[in-house]
Amino acid sequence: MFITNGEPAEIKNKMIYKQLKTDNKVRYNINKHKNVKVRVTKIKSSITFLIRCRNMGIIPKFIKNSIKNVHRIFIASYHNHHIQSTLKSYIENFEGKILNLVIKQKHEELKYNNKILSDIENKLNDNLSHEERQQFQFNENIIITGTQKKHDEIHKNKFNKLQEELTKELNIKHNDNWFVNKTNKTFPDDIKWLLSLGDKHCLPTRRTHFPLFKYIADAEDLIQTNNDKEQQEMGRTKLTNMLETHMNRSRESNRDKYMIGTVERTRKFLNQNKDIIILNADKGNVTVAMNKNDYKERMSNLLSDMMTYQRINKDPTSNLQKKNNDIVEELFKNNIISTIEKKRLKTEIAIAPRIYGLPKIHKDGYPLRPICSSINSPSIKLCKYIVNILNNLTTKSVYNVRDSVQFRDKIKNLTVNNNEKMVSFDVVSLFPSIPVELGLNIIEERWEEIEQYTNITKDMFLNIVKFCIKDNRYFKFDDKIYKQKAGLPMGSPASPIIADLVMESLLNESLQRLQSKPKILTKYVDDLFLIIREDAIQETLTVLNSFNKNIKFTLEEECDGKIPYLDTLVIRNADNTININWYQKPTASGRIINYYSKHTKRTIINTAKNLINRVLTISDEQFHFQNKLKIKDILINNNFPLHITKSLIENYYKNKHSSRDSQKTDPPKIYKSLIYLPNISERLEKSEIYDKNKYTIAHSSHNTTKSLFTNMKSKIPKMDKHNVVYKIECGGNKEESCGKHYVGTTKNKLKTRMSAHKSDIKLRNNNSIQKTALAEHCKQYNHTPKIDDVRVLQTEHHYNKRLTIEMLHINSLSTTKRINSKADTDNTAYCYRHLTKRDRAICK
Repeated sequence: MFITNGEPAEIKNKMIYKQLKTDNKVRYNINKHKNVKVRVTKIKSSITFLIRCRNMGIIPKFIKNSIKNVHRIFIASYHNHHIQSTLKSYIENFEGKILNLVIKQKHEELKYNNKILSDIENKLNDNLSHEERQQFQFNENIIITGTQKKHDEIHKNKFNKLQEELTKELNIKHNDNWFVNKTNKTFPDDIKWLLSLGDKHCLPTRRTHFPLFKYIADAEDLIQTNNDKEQQEMGRTKLTNMLETHMNRSRESNRDKYMIGTVERTRKFLNQNKDIIILNADKGNVTVAMNKNDYKERMSNLLSDMMTYQRINKDPTSNLQKKNNDIVEELFKNNIISTIEKKRLKTEIAIAPRIYGLPKIHKDGYPLRPICSSINSPSIKLCKYIVNILNNLTTKSVYNVRDSVQFRDKIKNLTVNNNEKMVSFDVVSLFPSIPVELGLNIIEERWEEIEQYTNITKDMFLNIVKFCIKDNRYFKFDDKIYKQKAGLPMGSPASPIIADLVMESLLNESLQRLQSKPKILTKYVDDLFLIIREDAIQETLTVLNSFNKNIKFTLEEECDGKIPYLDTLVIRNADNTININWYQKPTASGRIINYYSKHTKRTIINTAKNLINRVLTISDEQFHFQNKLKIKDILINNNFPLHITKSLIENYYKNKHSSRDSQKTDPPKIYKSLIYLPNISERLEKSEIYDKNKYTIAHSSHNTTKSLFTNMKSKIPKMDKHNVVYKIECGGNKEESCGKHYVGTTKNKLKTRMSAHKSDIKLRNNNSIQKTALAEHCKQYNHTPKIDDVRVLQTEHHYNKRLTIEMLHINSLSTTKRINSKADTDNTAYCYRHLTKRDRAICK
């Protein structure tokens, strides 16, 4: 019973009847209108529920119950995997079609009842006064609102129950340890689950979002590995048939539908809560939700440390780019590098390094760890060139261990005497602690070793290193430029190698000064492991800390005969021997690539294999039983079926002692990148469209959950982007609009290419200059293009692929909307042209 102004709605309606005296026809129409409106409300609620089910791959119970008997027919084939798999596929397809039919039927019902409502309303309008109609509609709305709330709640509960059942049926595991919420907002369970899978989880791709142009570009690069033109045309025909079949016949499984529906709800939730950011944790492979203002405040506080950072007014990127290119030019003039190396080391696309922070959730107050991205920074290529030279020194180190396996091999036969202890030392903030001058001095001291690997003079080499690690200590945050005042630059490829040389020098000098030498000393970056006399521990710490006032070590001693180092737990036994066990840090989440991620099955299985190999190879056999249980827990939490987990562990022991064939003489193959999309990529890999003798496919991931995570690096301005395909609209002139488009590509910054276009158009009357189709169009029709409103269509770093994508975009335009000349599309295979126009909704 719904109340308005203290009176039930039924009473109000009776008052209308009383006012209308005994007009039974009006009374009948009022009741009928109310009943039909209630029915329409119920139908709408039902349609909303059914569409939501369809989007999530959920089948309502009344449909499932209607085809239960089908399973009984095949009960005898319960153990036949092929029959059961085919049956499941047929039933899923049939259930989906029935659901679509039910939705269609509901829409027909809605249409029919809306027509009845319209007829009744016309009759009531003729028999009721304006005041009576208002009162009647007001009272009826109260009843309808109540009905809608009731049925929406019923359908919501029903949907939640079906969703819960589906998550169990699909074996979807929610792991609360993989998602840390540092906001005051409550996240729905399914959104938490999706974000907890991490930013590398590959999502299913809807048919309407098929990356057609990128896929053709990757495949075309494969096709061109065949030198025979006829073979290439046959390959393009096969590719076109594969693409047609895939886009027309591919179906989404219930799991894919559930995932896609969850992605859409997650996007909607994050769009409604723009003050929330989604990040990876600094350690442990965990997803973290933070408030954006909280993040910015923490980063601002971190950068306000005036002893470490300084705000600068001018962006030095252009000057540093010029200096980098001058150094490269000098190397070339001195015949130190070739023309090819010169082109590789020079840069015209430099941007400032960009800093962001990752929350340290394992520490109180979850401070941020600054990470600097130096991609396309002015000195990045030159740094890598220098690193390749300096790397020759670190291979001779007597302290370095490559990984946990090498560490285990190095210490497994040692003993720890009663007067000895196992300890580890770790440098506090390694890169910021190492003075640039110290690094340069050590390189100068070791010049006799370095000059064996380069023709660069000593002074020039030192100047290049100084340019890399001192002049380039800057970054951008929130569109502001900061300078790092001390230490090695964060994110520079040169910093790790120079830090390693400094650590090497530190250890050599410290060992000479120690009265009691350690039995063993190993180094992994800045983590040291020692077995040393107990009375020499403090002396060792003092000597290490006295090497340089900026470089300070922390000490960790063994506890109960155990100490963690890298991924191992080193255990001292009662007889002073050593055992090694696999060690997981308390911060480790155990999250790896999920079994249901849309990576290649080979990638997913290899992820599990690597985990098994690492754990069981590191640990001594006495720990294998407990470690196998841990492995099973990790893999099952990542949705790996138990039978696959058992099989992989068994295979580890089978292959453990098998020797690899060292007689192989096959030349190494060249890898070609291809974005991975289930089913079609497997077909393409097995096909004969490319030269399999020389080339092999390396699948790259596509459509990952990274798109849901927040990119906190400063955005690259549109005009600073490079390796892009772009589109310019022609604005016509004062008398007429044009509406045609020019599609182009450039490896340089977009602003450089746009300046070239403007220059071409200014000089359009100069016939001696070769001009673009855009300039010719402007000359012929006296039009002005909207160059400043240029649109970036796609980014592609591979030159040939970028040309293919450009031509596909040109062909996607109708000839009446196209400025480009025919020459721009001559190299496009004719068989691709109908694909570019078949579906304008395709995501390119």
